Amino acid sequence: MNKLSSLKSRKGLLVFLSVVLLLVVLRVALPYILKSYLNEKLSNLGEYKGSLNDISLSLWRGAYQVNGLSILKAGTENKPFVSIKNSDISLSWMALVQGKLLSEIYLVDAQLYFLEGKNKQENQLKVKKESQKYWLESFQALVPLSVQSLQLENVNLKFENSKLKGLEQNNLLITQAHAKNLIVYEGDKNKLSPIRVDGILNKHAKLEISGGINLNKDPNFYDIDLSLKKFELKSANKLFKHYVPLDISKGSLTLLGEFKGNSQLANGYLRIFMYNLEILANDQKYKSGQHFLYEWVFGFGNWLLDTLKSDNVATEIPFEIKKGEFSLDSSEAFWNSLGNVVDEMPEEFKGI
Repeated sequence: MNKLSSLKSRKGLLVFLSVVLLLVVLRVALPYILKSYLNEKLSNLGEYKGSLNDISLSLWRGAYQVNGLSILKAGTENKPFVSIKNSDISLSWMALVQGKLLSEIYLVDAQLYFLEGKNKQENQLKVKKESQKYWLESFQALVPLSVQSLQLENVNLKFENSKLKGLEQNNLLITQAHAKNLIVYEGDKNKLSPIRVDGILNKHAKLEISGGINLNKDPNFYDIDLSLKKFELKSANKLFKHYVPLDISKGSLTLLGEFKGNSQLANGYLRIFMYNLEILANDQKYKSGQHFLYEWVFGFGNWLLDTLKSDNVATEIPFEIKKGEFSLDSSEAFWNSLGNVVDEMPEEFKGI
């Protein structure tokens, strides 16, 4: 009897050790299996292709880390469209307590590179419609659970036109951002999920976006406030000259904005304050008749401001969306600006 019991104990111990060994081997091999699977998914993104360097697991908290994720377009290997140094995808324990399987995402040191190339092949401004399904499939492979919260730290949105030197300085660095409780539960269908974004535009101007969104409504609902403080217009002068065109010798921009509604029905406004503004430089050389016309239109504005003994302008531009169509009364905004030439920053712009 003792021999039989001893034999059963040894068999039980052997089975236990075999299971433990299998789990250890699986734990060691799983990151490599996941890396191979995800790299295969990322290799087919239409005109783009992606890869990742490493995956590590934190099973004790239901999380994994994806490091060195890069997505690029052929011919732009040195300027990947998306690059993420570190990311952490974890199970939302708060949602789990309420019976929901949701995830939380934390991204650190990432960059989106919007490149307007010398030809269509080099452009990295958007993803073709026929390629979007591959992006969705890859994202679902990376994050198989619906996202409950998103947190960003040091994410750089960069714009460059390869035809123009110096445009690489136009960038928005998101220092901190979060969106919480994106999936609302029954009884909370009208509740807004809080969001906040803090950033720096062109390395000097403070940007703040705050408010709430509801992704459960169709169409999605937004209630967003925006502020941009002391943006030096000259820092984007090459961009203005290429796309408008106009030249700004000096001047700063501060603005406040609000948007409330959805893609079909919404309203909002932009309150704009420009100070120390000078658009036409005396030694300007004109490249074309159109350029000359634009310059003199804005030069007339300079003359008007000089006549009124001020180089500051404050105005409000209301806008609305009805049945998906965006509209604003730009002429009303222009005449409002002429009636609101000021000597100093209005009270509503102070302290932002």
